[in-house]
This record gives sequence, C-alpha cells and structure tokens, in this order.
Amino acid sequence: MFKRQPIILFFIFLIQFSFSQDFNYFLAKGDSSLAELKYSEAIANYKKAFTIKPERIVRDCDEVKIFSNIARAYSEISEYQSSIEYLFQYLEKDCIKKDSSEKSKSYNQLGINYNYLSQNEQALKFYKKAIEMAGSDTGRMASVYNNIANIYQQNKELDKAIEYYQNSLKYFKAIDYYYGEVAVTMNIAIIEAMQNKVEIALSYYEQSKRMAEEHGDTLQLIAIYINMGEYYTQVTDYKKAEEYLNWALKQSMLKKSRSLIMESYKSLVKLYEANKDYSKAFVNLKKYNEYTDSIFMLNSSRDYAELEAKYSLREKDQQNQTLQKEQEYTELKFKSQRKYIWMLLGIVVLALLSMGLFYLQRIKLIKTKKALEIQHKEITKSQKQLKDLNHQYEKLIEKYEGDNKLSNRAEIF
Repeated sequence: MFKRQPIILFFIFLIQFSFSQDFNYFLAKGDSSLAELKYSEAIANYKKAFTIKPERIVRDCDEVKIFSNIARAYSEISEYQSSIEYLFQYLEKDCIKKDSSEKSKSYNQLGINYNYLSQNEQALKFYKKAIEMAGSDTGRMASVYNNIANIYQQNKELDKAIEYYQNSLKYFKAIDYYYGEVAVTMNIAIIEAMQNKVEIALSYYEQSKRMAEEHGDTLQLIAIYINMGEYYTQVTDYKKAEEYLNWALKQSMLKKSRSLIMESYKSLVKLYEANKDYSKAFVNLKKYNEYTDSIFMLNSSRDYAELEAKYSLREKDQQNQTLQKEQEYTELKFKSQRKYIWMLLGIVVLALLSMGLFYLQRIKLIKTKKALEIQHKEITKSQKQLKDLNHQYEKLIEKYEGDNKLSNRAEIF
C-alpha cells in the first residue's frame, strides 16, 4: 500500500506540469494581471498564450475573450493601434458576430481608440454602430452618449455636448452605476467651467470627487484632480491648482498610465504659463512632448483606414496564412501530445513495475504461508506419532513389569 503512494504523487505532479503550460493557464494569468491593472504584464501573458495556440486558431467562445481583453490592455497603455487591431479580430469571431451586446461593447471601444487618435469621424461612426447594437442595454447607451458628448466638447459644440452628457447621466443613475455617474458628473463640470459658470462647475467637481473618494477609485480621482487643477488655474488659485496637479502626476506615474501622465504635464504647462513661471512651464512642456512623441511612435506605423479594410474584407492570402498557422498549430499540438504520451507511457511502465513487484511479493507470501501450513501439519503429525509411540512404550513397560512380577513370586502348594 505504501509503495503505491509515491507513484500516485509522481503521476499528479506530471499532470500538473503538463497542463501548467497550456493556453488557458496563460489566459487566466493574463486575466488576473488585467484585473490588477498590470496591463503590460497582462499583454505578456496573453502573448504567451498565443505562442501555444496561434491567434487564428482561437475560436472557442470561452477563449475568444482574450482578444477583447488584450485590446483593453493596449488601450490602457495608449497603444491604440494594437488595441484597434485586436478589436477587429475579436469582431471577426463567429460567436461574437451573433452577440449584439459584445459587438456594441467593441464598437464603443473602437470609437474610444479612434477618438484618442483624433479621428473623430471614425469615432462617431463606431459610436453610432454601438448604439444600434445596444438594444435595451441602458448601461451601454449611457457610455456611448458620454463618449459622443466628449467629441462635441472637443469640437466646442457645447450645447450638444451638455445635452448628451445629461442623457448619459440620466441612464447611469437609472441603473445606479457609480463609475459612470462620477465620469459624467466630472465632464459636466468641465462644460460648465468652459462656459465660465465657475460656481456650478465647482459643485459638480466636488460631487464627482466625493463619489470617487467614497469608492477609493484612484484612477477616477486622478482625472478629477487634473480637471480641478485646470479649474483652479482658470480662477487664478495657482497654489491649489499646483497641489491638485502634482498629486495627479504622482499617482499617474504610480499607475503607469501614459495618457494620464501626459494630461498631467499638459495641465501643469497651462498652470505655469498662467502664473508666468516660464522655466517650470518649459520643463513640463518638455516632459509632455516626450510622452506625446512616445505615444505617437507607438501609433503612427500603420494607416488606420487600411487596418479597418484588412479586417473588414477577408482576402485569400489571409486564408493561406490561416491554413499555415493551423498546420503549425497541428504540428505543435502533435509534438505536445507526443510528449504527454511518452510521459504517460513512463507512468504506465512504472505502475506496471510496481504492480509486478507487488504481485511477486504476494505470490512469495502465499508460497511461504503454504509452506508454513505444510510444515505445521507435519509437525502436528509427528507430535501425534510421538504421542502414540510414547503410549505404546508405556504399555510395553507395564507389560514387562507385570511379567517380571509373575516370574519372581513364591508358589505355595
């Protein structure tokens, strides 16, 4: 019994080792990193998953989410080109083509990426598609309305912007979604400040700040502090503006958010220019340009219209690539299976050897037991024979003594 335990433990170890390297293992690691906001780490794990199962081979609906998640991670580190590419791949998957909710979500994310790339017409096109696919999804409608309002704000169409923001806030309140309420409330504050309604703007800022603090939402607070820094610059309270913006910059660096770091530097430039502290303005402008240049380099190597066309139209060379990758995956899978087969064969051989040893020991034990039983029987038989001989001997002695007494007695006539 005790000799079989090491083999069982060895078998368990090999099984765990075999499956620790599979696609779903790295997918789960990527999801965990994404949940912890470790975006670069998440991307690295997702890429490892793709080395085991190439992108074109991933079709299972439970696994397809990797494209959406990696797109989100790339967007968070300001690599919008890569994010767009993975979103198009995600939308191509069969199980997503039938899912209106996921399509709406992806179109909304595409709009966000295009907006960051200052391609507002493309952004609006995808936002409209997101609305068409949203159906009765109030939360999705609220998000898209907010994002459309952002574009109108950038275009200085403030009346349209405030209208969309108010509709967005109404939808978010209907579903009691805190994150959306905070973001939209902050955006309304920005519009009010742009219209020089400073008291109304400050009340909206304080409201959004309070909600974010109650939920311990650092990322939301960074965005709020950046905008409040700009607000205090606008009302010439430069000391308070500097406090808010320095806190936002520090937290942005801790979170490793390129976009928030860039926005923090941009707002600091505005502050020091307004305060006529041109040396500090120059230092922050230099930092801002470094970040904008790095983001530009990450996103300028491809024409986005061509990228969209690539994933909208399936060409034959892509089909050939798919077949090639399927072949590579099949070969990789065959090698992996062969490795597992050899390991399992080794386990089987060890198990058979163990069973053989156990069987031989059992046979030996049975033979020994039978030999002992035979020996016991022989001893019992010998003891009985000895007892019989002793009994016969006693009788002979008695007879002998009796005859001897008869021969020695006196006869009286």
